Amino acid sequence: MATLHPEHPAVEILPPPIGSLEDRERRLIEAVVALTRSLRDERDRLAARLHEVELELRRLTSRTETRGDESTDELSDFEIDARAARLRRPSRTSA
Repeated sequence: MATLHPEHPAVEILPPPIGSLEDRERRLIEAVVALTRSLRDERDRLAARLHEVELELRRLTSRTETRGDESTDELSDFEIDARAARLRRPSRTSA
C-alpha cells in the first residue's frame, strides 16, 4: 500500500505560470481545441473502420447462408487451424 512521505514536496503537475492570465487561458483553450479535434478525427476513423468491418461480416454471413450447413464445418475447421497456426509465446519457466 502506498503511503505519502511528508518530507517530499508535492509533484507539480502544471507548468509554472508564465505570462499573463489571459495568455495561459488562451494556451489552455488552444490545447483543449486541439485535443478535441484529435479525438473527433480518431472517432471518425474508427467509425469508418467499424462500418467496413460490418459490411465484411454481412458479406461473409450471406455467403455462409447461401452455402448451407456444410460451410459451418469449413468455418469450424478454419478456426481450429487459425488457433494452431498462432505462434506460442515462450514460457517464463522454460530454460
